Amino acid sequence: MKRLRFPKGADKYKEMDLKVLPDERVERIVEMSPLSRLRGFVLAALLSAFGLALYAFFCQPELTAESLALPVAVFLALYFLWHCMVTESAKQLAWSLLKYGIYVVLLSYLLAFLAAFFVPLLWQLKGVEAMGALSEGSKAPSFSLDPIENLHGLLAFAANLLKTFAVDYAPYARLLSLALVTAGLAALPLLYFYARGHLYYLSDRRIVVRRKFGTVQVTTFPLDSVVEVTAFQGLSGRLFGYGDVTVTMTSGGGVTDSLQPTSAAPLRGLYTVKRRLEGIRDPWEIKDLIIVLREKYVQTHYLERMEGELRRIREGIEGRVETAETVERAESL
Repeated sequence: MKRLRFPKGADKYKEMDLKVLPDERVERIVEMSPLSRLRGFVLAALLSAFGLALYAFFCQPELTAESLALPVAVFLALYFLWHCMVTESAKQLAWSLLKYGIYVVLLSYLLAFLAAFFVPLLWQLKGVEAMGALSEGSKAPSFSLDPIENLHGLLAFAANLLKTFAVDYAPYARLLSLALVTAGLAALPLLYFYARGHLYYLSDRRIVVRRKFGTVQVTTFPLDSVVEVTAFQGLSGRLFGYGDVTVTMTSGGGVTDSLQPTSAAPLRGLYTVKRRLEGIRDPWEIKDLIIVLREKYVQTHYLERMEGELRRIREGIEGRVETAETVERAESL
């Protein structure tokens, strides 16, 4: 086994991940930054906060619109962050906030209109005793052009509904809230170990991707199949110094049988397959390093092929010369 020599990451090397080939040089070992899972950490924290808000809400003797405002606000923040995905810039983040704010206002108008129209009709129906009991303590929310007033009316109506119908189920609701808190807290260390389980080896011949999270998966692809390298940093990545590097490679049709349809696209009889090195530090440096290693590897193979062709030509010429000499010697005898 060749002794490894590389400038960075020697303490992270695992022999089970990478069997060094003869004359192979490992240039860099890169690990995923736990900060790249920042969105997941925030989602887990918000899930726990949502569970705590629900628990506090169902522990109160009197359910009001003000007590319901906090769980609804945390849920909206959780929903927004879940659908926001990767934010490329502050401009995109501001636009997403504005878009979802407009959605909330329009939804409040729609719900207030439907409640103001249908709830009085339900109260007038005979045999709906629960609604009759509800009408004694509150009134249906009224529709208003003021979105804040609409939201307050909807929250008050929802709190009264929960007070009327969910009193008997409050202990179960508190247990569910504690389960949400536990799930959010349990996700925090899992996200950390998920990030720590990703390791990327860059050598002068190939790129090896190790993913270890419960199971171990090691993927190897040669540098001569790389056709494009792209680096990307979102807003949080620019703030905390991490990003993604996407490597586009060409491969034969047989390789794509095990790939998802969205990860491969036909191109002149071959396929382009994308592999992503997630959440690594200095993505621009790693991108340039992959390009340099790829060029060196391709040039080396090209020179080796030329050398082989020249060797075969020389051997052919030498063989013909020896044959001619042998013929001349035989004729002279």
